[in-house]
Amino acid sequence: MRIFKFIGIPLVLYFVIAHPAIIYYNTHQNQDLSQKSSILALIYLAIAVIGWLLVMGYGWVKIGRFTFGIRNGIRKLSQTGTLVDAKVIKSTTKKIVKGSYEEKHLEVSFDNFNKTPIRYTLILKDSKPQFRRYEPGNTIQLRVDKKLKYQPFIIPNGIQIKLNYQSTVLLFSLWALVCLGIITYFMYAYSTESQGYGWRFLGIMHPLIFSLITLLGFGLLYYIVLDKLFFSKLNPITGKKAIRLLFYGKKATAAILGASQTGTYINEQPEVNFRLTFKDDRGTNHQASLKKIIPMIDLPFVRQDQRTIIYLPENPDILIFEDDLI
Repeated sequence: MRIFKFIGIPLVLYFVIAHPAIIYYNTHQNQDLSQKSSILALIYLAIAVIGWLLVMGYGWVKIGRFTFGIRNGIRKLSQTGTLVDAKVIKSTTKKIVKGSYEEKHLEVSFDNFNKTPIRYTLILKDSKPQFRRYEPGNTIQLRVDKKLKYQPFIIPNGIQIKLNYQSTVLLFSLWALVCLGIITYFMYAYSTESQGYGWRFLGIMHPLIFSLITLLGFGLLYYIVLDKLFFSKLNPITGKKAIRLLFYGKKATAAILGASQTGTYINEQPEVNFRLTFKDDRGTNHQASLKKIIPMIDLPFVRQDQRTIIYLPENPDILIFEDDLI
């Protein structure tokens, strides 16, 4: 992710903003606009306006969810979440801020809503580390969202949420600057290119249109290549499906019928397709397959005859190895 921030983001910004402008202003000078269709110009204008409104609206929603949305979700969860006792299995201090807090990664164990013992990793900021509340062996209370409605779905009871106002102001300020830049460019393009013919200068290759197309292309590239082909391979069970397995899944011992490489590699690590069979809590036999990226160092474990899985009782085809759910 750091590589993407320092290389990917500037590269995307170049191809979305600078590259379309370089191409356009070096190939579309002194156009004869008198012969161009005014109706087609209005269509292009509608595409540009609606497209950029959707882009900025999407940005506004994402920033809102990342800031106020998470805060409000934690507040709701603090009020309505089901209390659950959990035992601290492992506690690791990742960051220490003197006079402020310690960032801790906790591995906790508790019984989910189907009475299945499961483990979960919590990341929190401990404002009173001197009390040693999160030492291994201690019992803490969690607030768990039984209806899977409020993110992050599970929090320590009594947690205090504080919005990072600097980051919030920065994000919304950047959003406002981008909005201002787009509006300014609409005005600039019209004043310098219209030649008295309105918006007839607009076309597919104009930055107001082509930047939208490029942005959409990068979005589809991320969704198809990174999200569906890369991240989904690393962890095929994500989002609410993983949380539902955590809160409502049941354990079973699966017999491994076979394991074979699919031919797909992620970071030079092979994807392995496991064929397995198991009995659910009602004694019904199920056969399933599960694909997983296996580090080269763990390949000997592929030959294990049995593995513990967690499955959804209402849909046993949704399952995961217990170790991966943590």
